[in-house]
Amino acid sequence: MQSTINQQTSWRILSSHGAILFYIARHPGCTARETAVGLCVTERTVWNLLADLRQAGLIDTDSSKIVHRYWISGEACFPDPQLHCLTLGDIAAVLPARAEDLPCCDEGLLERAAV
Repeated sequence: MQSTINQQTSWRILSSHGAILFYIARHPGCTARETAVGLCVTERTVWNLLADLRQAGLIDTDSSKIVHRYWISGEACFPDPQLHCLTLGDIAAVLPARAEDLPCCDEGLLERAAV
C-alpha cells in the first residue's frame, strides 16, 4: 500500500506524530491516557495527535468499550519523505522488545492521570 505524501500529512519521524506512532507500536492497545503519561505530554495533546493519525489512516482504534485503544495500521506507509516506502509494520518490526516502563518526567502528571 503506497500513500501519497502531501504537505498536510508529511510528518517527520522525530515529530510529535512520530512519537505517538512509536509509542503505539511499542504499546499496542494503549489508551490516550497511557500514551500521555508515557510521553510526558497532556492528554489533550495526545487526543489532537490521535485525531490526525486516525484521519491519515495510520492507526486503528477499538472503541467498542468506554476507553478507546489504539494500534498502528501495519500496512499504512509512514508519511515521512525519507521513509514513505516503508510501512508502519516494517518500522515496528525493527523496534526492540518492549522496554521496562520508565518513570515519567512529571510525577504530578502521573498522579493526575490516575484520577
